[in-house]
Amino acid sequence: MALVCGVLLWGWPQVMSASDYSTLAAVREQEAGLLQERETELLVKYQAGAPSGEEGVCRLQGMVTAQIAKRVPVAPGLEVLRLYPGIDPGPVMVALRQAGSVQYVEPNRRQKLTVMPDDPFFARQWGLTTVGFPQAWERLATARKTVIVAVIDSGIAATHEDLQDRIAPGGYNFVLDNADPLDINGHGTAVAGIVAAATSNGKGIAGVAGVFPVKILPVKVAYYDGTVFSSDTVRGINFAVQANVDVINLSLGGREFSQAENEAVQNALRQGIVVVAAAGNEGAGVYDYPAAYPGVVAVGSVGLGGGISVFSNFNDAVDVSAPGEEIYTCDHTGGYRYMTGTSFAAPVVAGLAGLLKAGFPWLTGGQIAGLVCETATDWGIPGKDIFFGWGVVDADRALAAAAATFREWAPPPPVTVTKEWTVRFNRPLAPGSLSAGITVWDDQDCRVPVTLKLAGDGWEVVVGPPVGGYLAGRNYQLDLGKALRTQTGQPLAYPVKMPFVTLP
Repeated sequence: MALVCGVLLWGWPQVMSASDYSTLAAVREQEAGLLQERETELLVKYQAGAPSGEEGVCRLQGMVTAQIAKRVPVAPGLEVLRLYPGIDPGPVMVALRQAGSVQYVEPNRRQKLTVMPDDPFFARQWGLTTVGFPQAWERLATARKTVIVAVIDSGIAATHEDLQDRIAPGGYNFVLDNADPLDINGHGTAVAGIVAAATSNGKGIAGVAGVFPVKILPVKVAYYDGTVFSSDTVRGINFAVQANVDVINLSLGGREFSQAENEAVQNALRQGIVVVAAAGNEGAGVYDYPAAYPGVVAVGSVGLGGGISVFSNFNDAVDVSAPGEEIYTCDHTGGYRYMTGTSFAAPVVAGLAGLLKAGFPWLTGGQIAGLVCETATDWGIPGKDIFFGWGVVDADRALAAAAATFREWAPPPPVTVTKEWTVRFNRPLAPGSLSAGITVWDDQDCRVPVTLKLAGDGWEVVVGPPVGGYLAGRNYQLDLGKALRTQTGQPLAYPVKMPFVTLP
């Protein structure tokens, strides 16, 4: 497969009309008004079983309830309390912490999109070739599933020529609470373009996902000026989890830890989602959140010369680095622009995670994050360091490592819906390892409830069809995983995949 890297040839992009700009101006004015209303807000988490919402708040001390202008639910047992203008939040927080029904209370912290202004003169997508994406595209050749990357950011320009066919349905706007994640800041569109701009379409640029089925779920949490409230980030992450996304990109951050935000991140990680975040742009040894939460892949920025970017934060939470200077990407007005910042290094890694999931859907989120780190090129002090993390990501090495994690048997001819498979091993198996180690998956990535029984004194396993048989004319995959154990406790040497199809 011959793919064009660098800047692709394109005609003049269709830019925004005067009416489009008036729409953006109206939305911007609406968001500005909301920002004024949200001057002082608190995030309150109630104890398990305690009443939340109106009933819960009304049971608190009268001094507190008299100063609450609005309550906004965020997640079960978690809500925002918006105070009236001019109210000092300190005494209110003290009173809430003394209430027996409150688990914790914290300010609804304001974060910022991690963007830096840039000068658009260097017309080349240098980052793609630097970290091996063209070679990775050649290596992958075909994808096995469609992957969804949630870009939790300022929204998206849904009609952009390089993005309109790369957007998953069901995005949401948590700023205005509607289903139109319109981007009037431009940051989210730029991030989305880096992940998944259409490739080999004769227009614009190439996204790091190439031609493979990686789509963007736009989740808008940022206001027109880049302001983000941690409560909206929590809602956005929870929304992405419910949408069953594969990867979450968070090119935003702030210096303060949020317990509510961390809980949302940890929940996403438990669901097998890869969470990627920008390390921050202060150019200092400070932590930015959500990048510094446990389990998040924190991404620093490197420049064209190979060094760490002067603005990129450095600390022991940085996992990997990626190109983040002079990155040519999509603009929300319909054209293209150059962007600089760790915000634009993070989606390089999110896109790589998406490629890995598309090609090897059996990999867990933790395994994908591990592969990204393990295959990075060590550009700094040997081993993990506070500047580069494990190194600069290498897409080709990551795809090669993923391909080496399993063997794939050639698919047999189409089989009947009642087909039984008999798999013979070179050592007898432990019966207790069968259900975790032998699985069958359908073409919707759902596990099929097959029957498993040992035969041949434990040297064979018979994999029977589900009750009622397989569905006719469908694609399936039989997996033998490393959870299989011999009777002496030895694991399978390597996972095995065998695709098969049933007769119509």
